[in-house]
Amino acid sequence: MSALDAASSPADALAPLAPALRIALVVGLDCAAVARCLGEPGELAGVWPSTLYAWAAETALRSPRVWARCATALDHALGGALPSSGSSAALARLLTERDGATALCAREIAAVLWALVRRREPALAPMIARLTREAEILLARRACEPRP
Repeated sequence: MSALDAASSPADALAPLAPALRIALVVGLDCAAVARCLGEPGELAGVWPSTLYAWAAETALRSPRVWARCATALDHALGGALPSSGSSAALARLLTERDGATALCAREIAAVLWALVRRREPALAPMIARLTREAEILLARRACEPRP
């Protein structure tokens, strides 16, 4: 029995999507925008950015209101980076094919994850978890690249 099978509610079944959603939020939105997604008026003083982004990702998967705010903001921020249509497998290939993945910018990497997470399909959780680990490596490598 998988962790998803043992989930006690639909929100629990979506919890494994939080790391991918967190990456999409980090790349796509600044702290003030994430605070607004949570229903706060502006940046939350004293809250570390890593805590804010994790909190938003976890809350969005449980709260329809926070999900709607995050979805609107991410669609606006990342919507132009990649099409949200296409099969899950086609989107996954964007992060796993070496030549294609190495050519993706941070926004495109986040957009791939967002395109998968926004489907809210618990059955995709294992694939999204694997792609999230690949995305973390790609994003870390982007951060180490010399700037033009």
